[in-house]
Amino acid sequence: MSAPTFVNDLRGIRRVVTGHNAEGKAVFVGDEEFRMESLNGSTTFGLKVLYETEKTPASNDEPFQDPMFNDVADITNKEGTNVRVLDFAPNQKWESGKGFMHRTESKDYAIVVKGEVTCYLDSGEKKTLKVGDLIVQRGTMHEWVNESSEWCRAIAIVVAAHPAKVGDKVLGREGYEPEWVATKGHVRA
Repeated sequence: MSAPTFVNDLRGIRRVVTGHNAEGKAVFVGDEEFRMESLNGSTTFGLKVLYETEKTPASNDEPFQDPMFNDVADITNKEGTNVRVLDFAPNQKWESGKGFMHRTESKDYAIVVKGEVTCYLDSGEKKTLKVGDLIVQRGTMHEWVNESSEWCRAIAIVVAAHPAKVGDKVLGREGYEPEWVATKGHVRA
């Protein structure tokens, strides 16, 4: 059973995958469009995992078998990568302790491709990111809030990492339970 479709004004996501034919020539092996999914029933935050590898480095040798027919159990996987699209509803307000402040055991590269979103850190600092901006999350406590009047979309590449350490303190996953962010296979457009 798939997660509920997330409704907004943004188009679906097209994912094109390449591979090799028997002669070693490059070919397209996948071309699908996907709809966003609601995260845990939310009407203000949607996501879609578009691709995942189970380990790094990944293999390009095997025939293409779409990994996204599998459930995704957490924001990160322990040894691989994933690519996810994040949609943030407009006109949200940040309230300390009321949102989704969290930390993952990953290094995330997120690029805003539409609109803008503000990243709040547990230190109280914040930065607003606009189209074309990149943020690198390095195992920090953070929360995303779209305070603008338009939808925001970001694309994140999530790479498994060891938990951050400060002195002797290990800063592991925090602020959520994996079942809150689990997604179910594909939702086709």
